[in-house]
Amino acid sequence: MLVAVRMLFSWNFQFRENGKVVGEMDRSLWREAAQLELNDGTYTFYRDQVIGGDYVIEQKGQILARATRPKWWRSNLDVELFKRSVKLRRPSILMRRFAAFEGGRRVGTISPAWLTGRAKIDLPSDWTVLDRAFLFWLCSLMWRRQPDWLIQIS
Repeated sequence: MLVAVRMLFSWNFQFRENGKVVGEMDRSLWREAAQLELNDGTYTFYRDQVIGGDYVIEQKGQILARATRPKWWRSNLDVELFKRSVKLRRPSILMRRFAAFEGGRRVGTISPAWLTGRAKIDLPSDWTVLDRAFLFWLCSLMWRRQPDWLIQIS
């Protein structure tokens, strides 16, 4: 299982798998963007328009994955990764957890731990760290938009 650990006094994350650091994400404070450092290179996550638009992964000018919000008022996302199509859905409006579905079948969850700055990314281990980190980043954007009262009860 991949774990995202929030760095002290920032919104940057370190990704750990089996106790070993496998990547680091530096999030932008100004807009929905981030840079992910992995062993095989640097990837940029961003929204392709200032208002609205899709969320993408880019490396060296090439778009590698794309996520869309079918309805702007909901947190649901449809994601086209390199080798798969995934839907991120919240099983309950009162919980912050997201479930990942592939081909109509639930394949895992992404859930924040309460007050620790960590998140569990429980997705299949044969998926790349890049794919799992991108799905986590999308969920974290949705979490940041939630009202404070909802964060307290979840």
